Amino acid sequence: MIRLPREHGATAIALACSVCGWAVSKRWAWEPAALMGATWFFFLAAQPLRLWGKARSTDAVPLMPTLVGFGLLAIPGCVLGVAAMRHAEPLWLGAIAAPGVVYGVLIATGRERAVVARLLGIAALSALGPAAFGSATGRFGLEAAVLWGALWSYFTLVGILIMARVRDSRRARAAVRVAAPVVLGASVLGVVYGLAHWLLPFAYAVVAFRAWVGGGTAQRVDPVRAGKTELALSLVPVILIAAGLR
Repeated sequence: MIRLPREHGATAIALACSVCGWAVSKRWAWEPAALMGATWFFFLAAQPLRLWGKARSTDAVPLMPTLVGFGLLAIPGCVLGVAAMRHAEPLWLGAIAAPGVVYGVLIATGRERAVVARLLGIAALSALGPAAFGSATGRFGLEAAVLWGALWSYFTLVGILIMARVRDSRRARAAVRVAAPVVLGASVLGVVYGLAHWLLPFAYAVVAFRAWVGGGTAQRVDPVRAGKTELALSLVPVILIAAGLR
């Protein structure tokens, strides 16, 4: 039986970003699949890392077994990740890995629910897009950077939109209503300067429309339901991002 990570929403985002990067590469290769396998192991390793953080301050959880469990899952993840990213330049490899490493530290210290940590987690997940693209093509440059920016900005907007709905936060609602049109404008400039196809701005038009029309409802919603709804609604925009950058 395949073991499922507890972070279902993050797993879905990771899969979407990985498939998007692979699709943009327009190349069949084994490296993106290996990268997905590495991501799966890291998701599974997050739970013993959480337990290790709790074990440092309490005797309720044995310290050594949690470290062993983390190592047994993280080591194959590292092996697969290094194999997939073997063509990456050190600077690119460090940039892609840094958000995930820092987020791992936040998990171990019990601070993963902070707003900054959540935004950092989105940066780590969206980095899988350029990682899949670069691992398939062997190129890490402007195309990979644009892809990372497109995915990171979209899922950041979605994350703030979820926060606005779940917490009924006026600040989050105002932030997404300002940021969404700005990102939409930036995507239009990308089309004008030949960095993307005209399909790309439609991905941000969807979230901008929802921020102004649906995001204004002043009532709290169930966080699990809100997350599943947003992920389902993200399918079309992610396809538009992939089509716009191919």
